[in-house]
Formats: sequence, C-alpha cells, structure tokens
Amino acid sequence: MLNLEDFSNFTTEQIRKLREKTNKEVDELEARLKKKTLLKFSTSNDELLRQLTEQLYISNKLSVATYKKKQINGSINPYQSGKDVERLEVSDVDYKTIVVNFGNTTIIGSEKIYELEGSGIVSELMFKSSTATVLNRAYGVRIMSDNSISYQDTWDNCFNRSFHEVDMACWIDGIRNYYILEFQDIMFAKNLIIQVYGSSASFTDIYLKYFLKV
Repeated sequence: MLNLEDFSNFTTEQIRKLREKTNKEVDELEARLKKKTLLKFSTSNDELLRQLTEQLYISNKLSVATYKKKQINGSINPYQSGKDVERLEVSDVDYKTIVVNFGNTTIIGSEKIYELEGSGIVSELMFKSSTATVLNRAYGVRIMSDNSISYQDTWDNCFNRSFHEVDMACWIDGIRNYYILEFQDIMFAKNLIIQVYGSSASFTDIYLKYFLKV
C-alpha cells in the first residue's frame, strides 16, 4: 500500500513513472467498467468503481506532487491554476456530481435538451409527464454517447422494451398519474447529447443526474 504522504521524497522521474503506471491502470479500469455497462452485466460494478476511485485518488496525489516539484503554475493538465491544485489536494476523487432539473417543459417537434463535453456517467435521466392526456406520452428520446446512439425510441416502444432491458424503465404511475421514462448508467468518454423528437408532450419534469470527470 502506497503511503500517499511520502511522494515529496520521490524524485521527479520516480513520480513520472508512477503516474504513467497509475494512469494506465485507471484507463484499464474505466475500459472494463464501460464494457460491463455496455454488455449490461447484471453483476454489481461496485468493486470496479472502488478500485477506480482508489487509483484516481492516487493519480490526483501524484499530480499534486509533480506540481510541487516543478513549481510551475498551470503546468499540470487539466488543472490550470494554483487554486485548482489546492482543490485537487483535498479531493478524494476526480468526479463531481451534477443534477439538472428542467421543471415544467413543453416540447413540440424535436429539441436538443442537453449537451456536454467531457467524460462521465449518467446515473439517472427521467422524463415525467401527466396522464391527463395521451399526447404527453407522444414523444421519442435519442441519447448520443460519443457520437453514437445509445438509445433512440418512442415512449410506447420503450414501454414494450422495458420488460426485458436492465438500464431503461418505462411505466405508468397509476397512483400519482404520471407517464415515466427513465434511463440509467450511460457512460460517455467525450460527449453526451440528449434529444426529444416527434413530441407533442408537456413534461412535468425532466431530471438528469450525472457524474462528470474533472
């Protein structure tokens, strides 16, 4: 087990080699986690996430150690300021949680509702609309991950598919009177785009929660 407080005693070359080794392990863990998600394994990803978190923490500490050795502000990519490096020193992981809530929204036709650049994981994306009219389930959702389609289908088709899919659910909440369409565990390495198309729906809420690598 590495003593994370002893990196100051390492030479610049030792830190560089350890960073290369750690970054390679991080890449391998991310690839394994993405493969498990894409193949929709039913087993838990908790152990992979735990290992990934530990390696990212070590990588962060090594970045700080390199920064201190070089004493060049902004030299460590992607952290571009002394303030960012200060934040990095107290951070246990390099993912941040972001929650976006769109509230009441009416979409007629097609509309891009969210786009971002970076690497991360969509924890939950939920579309909620009232059952007061069937027009509120007359829409389709297209999710583009790294310029490839992860999901593209109408509410009705998603409803039929949801009985045998793991990371997508679609149902009618008869108690609270909502049409619900929900997606989980969508990974992206470069970008993410969420679109609604063919819509006549008024949404009570569109809720998005994701983890973004920083």
